[in-house]
Amino acid sequence: MNDYLLRYRPVLEQRGLRLATIATYLTDVGQYLDWLSETRGLLPEQAQDADAQGYCEFLLASEHQLRPRSYGKYSPTTVRRKLKSVTRFYDFLFGENPC
Repeated sequence: MNDYLLRYRPVLEQRGLRLATIATYLTDVGQYLDWLSETRGLLPEQAQDADAQGYCEFLLASEHQLRPRSYGKYSPTTVRRKLKSVTRFYDFLFGENPC
């Protein structure tokens, strides 16, 4: 788990979220951070609106491993959840209304 997620996890725990919800948020944010680093070479503090748009397009257009040995596109509901997880992470990162 990277440093960003290690710092974010206690904030989620303090909110009293279920462990499964925390795991989902951390997975969503971790996937975004990996994508941002691998495709854009950026840290989250360096990302711009165009990068967020690119991630949204990536989630909607690409096939992903949905389950072991199962690939497909994310549903619009899943994409919205992932983007909301990223939005909450940025609220935490920049000190705006943490979670």
